[in-house]
Amino acid sequence: MTDERPLVESAIRGELYAFNQLMKSWHKRIFNFTYRYLNDYDEASEVTQQTFIKAYQAIRTLKDPGRFRAWLYIIASNSCRAHSRNAGRHPTESISGGYLAETEPWQKVAGSDNPERALAGREWGELLRKALTLIPDEQRLVILMKEFEGLTFPEIADVLSESENTVKSRMYYGLKALRKVLAKWNITKEAIHYEE
Repeated sequence: MTDERPLVESAIRGELYAFNQLMKSWHKRIFNFTYRYLNDYDEASEVTQQTFIKAYQAIRTLKDPGRFRAWLYIIASNSCRAHSRNAGRHPTESISGGYLAETEPWQKVAGSDNPERALAGREWGELLRKALTLIPDEQRLVILMKEFEGLTFPEIADVLSESENTVKSRMYYGLKALRKVLAKWNITKEAIHYEE
């Protein structure tokens, strides 16, 4: 990713073009994050839009342009949680026909030019998205930010206003909970053609 500091600094000064460029470069990532969290295309689109509206309204309060990425994920994660609370439910467990803007990690398998392997990768992706909705919210957020968004533990701690140790603990227990869900469904490494 290129250095966005000049764009962020311009957006903080109120330059609409700079904010629009930031929104353009971050839209897919924020949409993917909200989609993985909510597991519903329409809701993710709505929450992504709300995230950027809130970011636009608050960009002048950002003191350190270098924190833009963490700051944007703070807004996105708070928007996801607020949306779930307002809907009065845990994020949906249904698997919608939506899309993810970038290739998922589980689709990047050796021999992915093989149609059978590609289909298995998509099926695994569907199962993983469903399994993620069944683990506790705070653990799911850490897994999504670390494994899918590539944030570091210090960045996640900043986003969630928690200590780094708390974040690492949530990651550990989240992965453990995810393994339990998959084990309950009788999904093993062998069943997903896992290769180390």
